[in-house]
Amino acid sequence: MKPFSLLFISIVLTVPTYAQTPQYCADRKFPPKAVGSYRLKISEIRTQDTDAEENRCVASVVTELGSQLVIARDWDLAWLPAVGKDVNGDGLPDAIVEGYSGGAHCCWTYWFVSLGQPPEVYLKLENERDIAIDTSTPGHTYIRTQDGAFDYFDGLCHACTSFPTVILELQGEVLSDAGWSFVAEYDRDIAKARHEFEYEDDGEEFAALSKYVPGLGAKYNRAKAAALTVVLAYLYSGREDQAWQALDAMWPVNDRARIKDLILNTRAQGILSQTSTPPPSLQPQPVSASPE
Repeated sequence: MKPFSLLFISIVLTVPTYAQTPQYCADRKFPPKAVGSYRLKISEIRTQDTDAEENRCVASVVTELGSQLVIARDWDLAWLPAVGKDVNGDGLPDAIVEGYSGGAHCCWTYWFVSLGQPPEVYLKLENERDIAIDTSTPGHTYIRTQDGAFDYFDGLCHACTSFPTVILELQGEVLSDAGWSFVAEYDRDIAKARHEFEYEDDGEEFAALSKYVPGLGAKYNRAKAAALTVVLAYLYSGREDQAWQALDAMWPVNDRARIKDLILNTRAQGILSQTSTPPPSLQPQPVSASPE
């Protein structure tokens, strides 16, 4: 994803947790935040226009001369914590605005802004899950999230979906996949999911099915979710061979080609496609025919 050239607003830096609870413009009025000679502002547009309602919040940066530069518009907007910190390591203060589009399970947009002269949006990141900024490792800024492209994957409900963990690294204007650096973290998820598959779910019965038809019903949803958690954890931590070995061991034989293609195509359309250097294997695959 190429850096964006626009003027921007807010800041970042949050602990590595998904439990962020920023205040949105719909909840209360935000006092402007001062960073150097800039004032960062989120305001709400009140209108009867239903189309404009989708972009009712506006984030802008105000210069010391009073010029107001609009950075982001969305249904809800909020600043991530630590406004004014250097998030991407370029020596300049940054800001990050989080936008939420509204709806039951949708969609987040993040505008990363350098508050230099002039302010500039250097990254825009979109996902169907929220993000957290992790600076607990000195000299590194990691973005932790889940790949929202997998929502309702292969007929699973939203709550049943196995969203793969994604860990990205931000260096300057370069966003890269860093999952391979956190193998031990992924292995904990794998161990838990294997236990659920083997001891708590119908995993053995599911894997042994001689003729599995997608959409079979909810009977095997937990087993499917556990198997997918294992496969995706290997895949997103850079261990593709082990991912397919796990798929062969945990998925009905007649459906393995189809589900592998579906996993690869979904991954290719997901958040990793927005990194500066997507993994070489991140290419859409020909879709296998559904098993009869």
